[in-house]
Amino acid sequence: MHAHAAQAEPEAARLAASGARFDAAVVNPPRRGTTPRLRESLAAVVRDAIAYVSCEPATLARDLAHLAWLGWRAERVVPFDLMPLTAEVECVAVLRRGAPPELPVLYEDASLVAVDKPPFLPTVPHPERRGSLLARVRERPGAREAVPLHRLDAETSGVCLFAKSGAAAAEWQRALADPATAKRYRALVRGIGRAKGRVARPLREEGRMLDAATRYRRLEVVRGHALLEVTIETGRTHQIRRHLASIGEPVVGDARHGHAASNRHLAERFFLDRPFLHCTAIELAHPQRGERLRVESPLAPDLAAVLARLRAADTRA
Repeated sequence: MHAHAAQAEPEAARLAASGARFDAAVVNPPRRGTTPRLRESLAAVVRDAIAYVSCEPATLARDLAHLAWLGWRAERVVPFDLMPLTAEVECVAVLRRGAPPELPVLYEDASLVAVDKPPFLPTVPHPERRGSLLARVRERPGAREAVPLHRLDAETSGVCLFAKSGAAAAEWQRALADPATAKRYRALVRGIGRAKGRVARPLREEGRMLDAATRYRRLEVVRGHALLEVTIETGRTHQIRRHLASIGEPVVGDARHGHAASNRHLAERFFLDRPFLHCTAIELAHPQRGERLRVESPLAPDLAAVLARLRAADTRA
């Protein structure tokens, strides 16, 4: 037996990249749980079983949900009491390889399928990620030639639309480009700021400056953060995250455009492990029927849990 100590996330990534494989792994993270990258690396390097030891039900549920999408299903969860005479109860979840969950379908007809994208699954194949939403959609009957009509960032969850063929994609792309089309998101941002506003600032994309516009409306103030409804008028890369950061209200959990100290606080105290951004609804004209089509997605469970903990902390304060 060989043992050595190293920082978990970079070491697991190194092992995964080297092709190393292990029969089993024992994971015993702190209360904040594991990082998404560590979970992805574990899913790649382990062959048979993962034992996940946890003292925090919220992060256990969050991490097991992600591992399920990576092909690891909880076979059983066993509680045990390491700290008698306290309310703290730990548990160990035993995971085995298994089929990922069924993709949640929000709407489907002969030319379109709308799915509820889970976090961390890229819309299209990406060299640094395992699997893609497109590949999962193409497994569905009648969708072998599916085409993504737009993209959500890998960490973003919510409504994602796919045309079932190239010919259908052309019609749906025109419908999406119509100014009457609405794409709505929920975002939790650092600070409170204005109750509503519009950010119209060009964004650089592939070496060019392109027009971009984002509208927002504050829905709630919780623990010094603002929950926003965000509507985009254009669809640039990281548009919401870049625009909100540009006005001093970055999306919490955003490692690239956000506020590092706030992100650490939200991760440690409220167990947020990704940007708090979810596509809640897309409304557009159906190109064949002419009627308005509205596809909706409830806030993802991991984000809803973060919001609930923030509200509870506000109540206690």
